[in-house]
Amino acid sequence: EPEWFTTAPVGAMNKLLEKTGWSVEDVDLFEINEAFAVVAMAAMRELGLPHDKVNVHGGACALG
Repeated sequence: EPEWFTTAPVGAMNKLLEKTGWSVEDVDLFEINEAFAVVAMAAMRELGLPHDKVNVHGGACALG
């Protein structure tokens, strides 16, 4: 659904974690592609991702 574009990655990440049998704690770093900062922020909130594991070198917004 187009209106959910900012939170769609959360569903994809949940499916991937379920498929692999991993938890958030099993992943060292998350690189979340975003055209808007809210995409990474929503994923962090919904999945409980720690800030120091997400886009550690900056995301698309930071890199320009």
